[in-house]
Amino acid sequence: MEAPTLNKDEVEYFLTDILQIHNWNEQLGNNRVEFLNHLMIKYQQIIPFQTITLMSEDVESRTVPKWSEIKTDIFAKTGGMCHTMNTFMWALLKGLGYDVYLVLSSVVSIEQYLKKNLDHTIVIVRDLTIKGSLHVVDCGLGLAMREAIIIKNPTKDQDSLNETIYQGSNEIFKYVRTEGGTYVRYHKKPKKWESTNDWRLSYWFDIQPTDFAEFYYDHALRIYLGTPMEEIHHFHYIVFLTRLDGERRIKIKNYEIMVENEEHIMETSDIPQDELSDHIIRYFPGFKGKEDIMKKAFENMEKIKERLSIKKS
Repeated sequence: MEAPTLNKDEVEYFLTDILQIHNWNEQLGNNRVEFLNHLMIKYQQIIPFQTITLMSEDVESRTVPKWSEIKTDIFAKTGGMCHTMNTFMWALLKGLGYDVYLVLSSVVSIEQYLKKNLDHTIVIVRDLTIKGSLHVVDCGLGLAMREAIIIKNPTKDQDSLNETIYQGSNEIFKYVRTEGGTYVRYHKKPKKWESTNDWRLSYWFDIQPTDFAEFYYDHALRIYLGTPMEEIHHFHYIVFLTRLDGERRIKIKNYEIMVENEEHIMETSDIPQDELSDHIIRYFPGFKGKEDIMKKAFENMEKIKERLSIKKS
């Protein structure tokens, strides 16, 4: 299996031409932490999390994207889902000299327990601020992360790290280390800030590195698979695109567009059905010239909804 790597020319091209960070080498040399945080924001501004690419494939052929496919989609500025977004970030940070690795994690949507479904990819950075520190970099959750989040600091009490709250888009969140050593991401809506008992599980992970080949084993990242039909994830039949516009999140979900306001709340407007492609191109310019891909994605989406007896929306 091809190992994810970027050579010096690819790193230079991506940072300078794609992300438009022309003095990146100077920024990196001056402050590695600040540069990483700036890089995360620029990455999420230019490269979207989206389901269009997945849905444009025939459902029986859908699978976890390979490294060559990941590179193609990122350099084309179309992006993809978690494995595409975070695998490329991992390779980019390696090319920049950061000590990084990938881990499989399990997203929890409704269940209030740690179900092991291994359907998400995240990046861990070692020794970023101090020897022995660990930071999470997750630009592939479909939610904004504006800085690397420290989850381990040998000079600080773990309880203080567990209690640190971060501002997201339409949410606040925190990472908590459990007594067993597992890390859990919790989140809640901004309107519930005053309550202390309504934190919901987002995902969980162990900090041991995952061998890259394992992401392609049968038990991992089944979120990408189109079979069996009764087990497919909803990302196979919803239009979902999101990125940062400045530092505010913008999202298209089916026929709605949502924009983060100054209070970090997502304000929603309807999109006329015949204007969906135009809205995608307007707000996600990487899809300009890819109308055929969008058309195929929309057609496949309706076919799957019909097979699953899901009401059209």
